[in-house]
Amino acid sequence: MDKIPPNVHLFKWIPQSDLLQNPKTKAFLSHGGYNSLQEAISAGVPLVTIALFGDQPKNAKIAERHQFSINLRKSDLSADTIADALTKLFKDPSYSQKIKRISQMVRKKPVSPSHLLVSWAEFAAEFKTLDNLVPAGSKLGFVQYHSLDILKFVLMKAYCFLFRSKKVKKA
Repeated sequence: MDKIPPNVHLFKWIPQSDLLQNPKTKAFLSHGGYNSLQEAISAGVPLVTIALFGDQPKNAKIAERHQFSINLRKSDLSADTIADALTKLFKDPSYSQKIKRISQMVRKKPVSPSHLLVSWAEFAAEFKTLDNLVPAGSKLGFVQYHSLDILKFVLMKAYCFLFRSKKVKKA
C-alpha cells in the first residue's frame, strides 16, 4: 500500500459503534444496512453509503432524502467519487447538522419505552381480549395463508392450457 498519512489508522477489526461514538469520527463510509444506519444516527455521524443489496438501497435513499448521507452507486465507484463525497461531507456542515438533529430526536423520544410498556399493559388489563389487534392471517391455515390453494388452481389451469395446445398442434 502507498504511504499512509499519520491521521489514518488501519485495524483488522474494531467495534463499529465504538468507532462512531469517537468524537474524532467525522464521516462513515457504509453499505447502508439497517444497523449501520441506526448506529450512525445514534452517534450523529454523517454517511457516504454504497448500497449493495437487501435493505441497503432503500436505507441509503432514505438517509439521502433526509440529507445526512451521500449515496454512491456501486457502478460509479472510484477513488475520486469517494474522495469527492467525503470532501462534500466535510465542507458542507448541513450534513452533520441534520444527522445530529435526528440523533437528538431519536434520543429524546416523545414517549419513553417504559411508559409505552406500562400503557400497553394497562390497556391489555382493561380490555382483556384484544381480538381486533390479532392479524386476520393468524386464523388461516397454512395452505390458505400462503395461497397454496390458489397457486394449485393456477398451475392446474396452466397445465391444462399447455396440454390442450400440444394436442391442437399435433392435430
